[in-house]
Amino acid sequence: MFSLLRRTAFSALLIAVVILPGGCAKKSDPADVVKKFFEQLAAGQPEQAYADSSFGFQAQQTDKAFAQAAREMGLLDQKAVTLETPEVGPQDAKVRAEVTTKDDRTQVFTVTLVQQGGAWRVHSLRSPKAVGTRTENRFSLVGKGSAFSDAQSQRMPEEREIKEMIVHTLEKFDQAIQTKSFQVFFDDVSQAWQKQLTVGQLERAFQSFTTAGVRIAGLSEAQMQLDGPPAINTEGVLVINGHFHTAPYQVYFSMKFVYELPHWKLFGLDVNLQR
Repeated sequence: MFSLLRRTAFSALLIAVVILPGGCAKKSDPADVVKKFFEQLAAGQPEQAYADSSFGFQAQQTDKAFAQAAREMGLLDQKAVTLETPEVGPQDAKVRAEVTTKDDRTQVFTVTLVQQGGAWRVHSLRSPKAVGTRTENRFSLVGKGSAFSDAQSQRMPEEREIKEMIVHTLEKFDQAIQTKSFQVFFDDVSQAWQKQLTVGQLERAFQSFTTAGVRIAGLSEAQMQLDGPPAINTEGVLVINGHFHTAPYQVYFSMKFVYELPHWKLFGLDVNLQR
């Protein structure tokens, strides 16, 4: 072990190493950190933005959950970011950011930063729910229940499973139309969806199909095309959009599923027929 009393040169080097991080922290600008954070997202690098954030930020969700949330909010598809002058305190700093996405949506965030490892790091992003209400942490999973504690941990079903889920759903839907009763269809959907609607609501929602005597058949042999890759959102909901090349109408669908042991179960359905 070196003796600092005997090796003054080593002592001077050690002091320089210790002092440098503190000096850098004093010079760093919270606005620059926030700017870099949004630039990383715009460049399609949410994993790097996550890695550069604070321990507290990372403790709220996994990198995959964060990336999915950022994608859904349009933060990976930005057009402009405007930052206000930071409010810097002894332990934290706040920067108001206004983000405009390429579809001209504007989102406002209050970005809180903390000192960690001798540098400012993003700790939370909050946005107002409404005028006069408390702010909402857009990247926190707290309070969403154990089923949604880590949406991205759910395994994405294989392509074969996804097609089976789609065909099964539409076959049950067709059966409900032919029998003019959605009771069997209702019994087959997720418990989460059953808590939000009744059999009567389903029958009224698809009354036009029943009245017209629409028939959806032969889908297991028909060509299916997904309109974009299936995705599990931050709420743990699997979203699938696509259509079948059938005649005389093509069947367009949008489905949502939630995982209820041991299967994915239907949580939402929209069906349209187009020539």
